[in-house]
Amino acid sequence: MFKSFKVFFVVLLFAAPFGIAHAQSSLTHDTGPVQMTVYDDGAIGQFVFNGNANAMFTAGIIGGNLSLLGGAFGMIGSFIDANGPIIWDMYNVTPLSGFSSDPFFNQISSADVATNLVPGADTHLEYKSNTGQNFVFLHEVITNNSTFDWQNLFFGIFADWDVGNYALNQGGYDTQRNMLYQFENGGAMDSSYYGILLVDAPPDTVKGTVDKDIAIINEQQLRQDIFNLMTSTAFAPIASDGDYRTYLSTGPYAVPLGDSVILDYAFVAGTSLIDLQSNADDAILYWQNATVGIVQDGNGIPKDFTLDQNYPNPFNPTTTIEFSIPKSEFVTLKIYNTLGQEVATPVSERLTAGQYKYEWDASSLASGVYLYRIQAGGYVEAKKMILLR
Repeated sequence: MFKSFKVFFVVLLFAAPFGIAHAQSSLTHDTGPVQMTVYDDGAIGQFVFNGNANAMFTAGIIGGNLSLLGGAFGMIGSFIDANGPIIWDMYNVTPLSGFSSDPFFNQISSADVATNLVPGADTHLEYKSNTGQNFVFLHEVITNNSTFDWQNLFFGIFADWDVGNYALNQGGYDTQRNMLYQFENGGAMDSSYYGILLVDAPPDTVKGTVDKDIAIINEQQLRQDIFNLMTSTAFAPIASDGDYRTYLSTGPYAVPLGDSVILDYAFVAGTSLIDLQSNADDAILYWQNATVGIVQDGNGIPKDFTLDQNYPNPFNPTTTIEFSIPKSEFVTLKIYNTLGQEVATPVSERLTAGQYKYEWDASSLASGVYLYRIQAGGYVEAKKMILLR
């Protein structure tokens, strides 16, 4: 199954220990061990593990290069700094939806964001989590709907972890798992370890660093400094105490007009470094299993777009949905109840030409009529199905 590449912007750069008042709408993913709050513009404002105090001051998506707008520009995102002006690049396009579910995740929320700095940089975000797990996923799709091809772009996550006493934080690198992590040295206030990893990016594209805050000279210099940190390859452990930030990215990517980049992240926690690494391995394996929930049939390339009637129908509680696409397209398959409310998004990714089938589990839903709708490029079709218990 084809996966195209791309990712863009949204970072919140906050200098601890100042507080933040979010005006955005938000949802909190709660797996039991982990609670992570996400906002409708791509920001992440809280991460709690095993009942400890919030270990995340702020985080968000980020992306850019040094010539994005024709000059030295650096990273694009959403920046707030206590000592300087607010730079708020990103804005919400569609409301933060949630929660829907699928066979692998019982809490899925999504939102679409954009930036006036690069009109047409359309970014779709999906946060996915499941009860009992020590991680939350971010599935990010950025499509180049601008007026020019994008070159030499880097995309990633900025995070200002404040684990326990933030002045005693240290950091580490795990290149085997594409993960950067932080912890409180001594663990007096919080003995846990917290990491962010790129789940499926090619290892030779992963870059970043753990470093301290950046001195603010002016906006352009700030963006360039962040770009330098996001594209660093200085994979060395941080062995001195301090207030650090995590800069994780992948690139460079070329994104032709109309193409997309897809990146998948996991926010992970563990009771120790060994436990964090074990949980990161579980996250990677779980995501791999979830992404093969869509099975491509080997019956050649179809001539037309089609959406077949689900079978069995009526069903209880699982049914199979089949569709065909004659060329590579970004495909979304959504399921709605009779009130028009989205209850699941089984498919949201770029697929190659072929015939596909997906087994949908409606165990958490009530009996009734549901609508399933596919969109692949300009092709849109919907059909009804009946859940009968």
